[in-house]
Amino acid sequence: MKCRLRLGSIAILLMFPGAALAHRLDEYLQATRLSLALDRLVLKIDLTPGVEVAPVIFARINTNRDGRISAAEGRAYANQVLNEIVIEMDGRKPHLDLVRSEFPTFEEMRAGVGTIRIEARTTWTLAPGTHWLLFRNNHRHDCGVYLVNALVPVSPEIEITAQQRDPLQREIRVGFRRSGFCAVFRASADRHFFPGPFQFRMTVIRRGVVSSTTALIRNRSPSPLA
Repeated sequence: MKCRLRLGSIAILLMFPGAALAHRLDEYLQATRLSLALDRLVLKIDLTPGVEVAPVIFARINTNRDGRISAAEGRAYANQVLNEIVIEMDGRKPHLDLVRSEFPTFEEMRAGVGTIRIEARTTWTLAPGTHWLLFRNNHRHDCGVYLVNALVPVSPEIEITAQQRDPLQREIRVGFRRSGFCAVFRASADRHFFPGPFQFRMTVIRRGVVSSTTALIRNRSPSPLA
């Protein structure tokens, strides 16, 4: 378990260069990744308390003082974190829903290898055009240090055009654009030689509606390809 948590912490540091230098014993590192899709926004937040603040953070979560974080206590704290996060999409404030949360033991947090993981999402209908997303993390600003990054979208219809962060990385404004048309071609033919007819399949995505067509192409003068 400790090994897995250490590897997870290393992954955070690789994704956010400089985090190793910024995260001191008396700080609460909060690293957020934003993933934009056609129908949703997904937030993944990793919170790692330094050794000196770990007992305070653990006590805030473990409200019944039994030395372990129950599922109910974990959900309550995760929702508290989400309630202190501001999300605005083109000036509107969508609601964040908790998807899952994971909590380390007190021993792991006290050793500096305990990372709290929270995943949340909000759904939307992303119209073609230009959009702006605002994210701001207001959780534990008394001891928090922050990192935030918008990941490259999986959908080819979404293109991130700008990322503007404040100096503390508590806040980011993400400009992005959704195209109204996307075509994907799939050919069924030999890789090096086209001796005769072959098929290609075109999938068209227009405003979220997917349609496909298949066409037969006849080569008049087949020739080998390099």
